[in-house]
Amino acid sequence: MTNTWIVVADSTRARIMSPSDDEPKELDEIIHYVGRAGYTGAEKTSAPKFQEIADLVHPISQMKPQELETDRGGRVKGPGGNAPYDSRHVDYDHQRAEEMTREITDYLMQAHQKNEFEQLVLVAPPKMLGVLRNQLPNTLQKLVVSEIDREYTLLSAQKIEQLLSKKMN
Repeated sequence: MTNTWIVVADSTRARIMSPSDDEPKELDEIIHYVGRAGYTGAEKTSAPKFQEIADLVHPISQMKPQELETDRGGRVKGPGGNAPYDSRHVDYDHQRAEEMTREITDYLMQAHQKNEFEQLVLVAPPKMLGVLRNQLPNTLQKLVVSEIDREYTLLSAQKIEQLLSKKMN
């Protein structure tokens, strides 16, 4: 079986998953912590078939733009007019996406050098997917077998598995 990694990302977080060949265990066997409100152990749901390999979080990307700036920017006169404008306009959304993409790329390159996967599926919102396409090295781009332009980073592994199986079939 081909080892495929699924990269579910946005500009602040990336979850890397792989379909698992293991038989799913009962949920009460794998949840030692009673983190789910109302979980009594009576429910017998099976675990997701996706194994989460990594959860990359970029904490600076989760900050608001005003938290990243310390002072007010210099103001200059606009071209051809007298109206002043802020000369330091920064597209923080794009900058966050690029920083997260660098982290994803570094992680994937290290894993690829260890032959941990053979194929990639990219799942990200359209803007993030565009940044991923532009910044992934050719060696990784050749391994991409599918791209899905959706925001799934906050969903459970089971829900991601369910949605992806519909989209990929």
